[in-house]
Amino acid sequence: MYILQSICITLLKIKFIIFALLFLFTDVACLYEMSILFACFKNNDFNQALCSKEINNFQSCYKNYMSKKNKKKDQEQQGILVPGEKKLTSKQVNVLLRKFPPN
Repeated sequence: MYILQSICITLLKIKFIIFALLFLFTDVACLYEMSILFACFKNNDFNQALCSKEINNFQSCYKNYMSKKNKKKDQEQQGILVPGEKKLTSKQVNVLLRKFPPN
């Protein structure tokens, strides 16, 4: 009986670790620009002056990503429905239920 309980606890721990890792790596931004930037740093002995173009590309990508993320967050908080969105907040669900009440 004790062995079965320990196996179940171990499986739950593994499931939690996998879920946490998936949650951490789902929101990756500007990965391509970051890899180009690191390659430039490596090729130029980490001299930032020689990689200014890559640095600017990465910074602009990140600013664009953050503006989109903040806009999406504001829309979710206000309950604004976004076409094609797969995950809805409770406010967005309430807006849908008000528009199309169940019979």
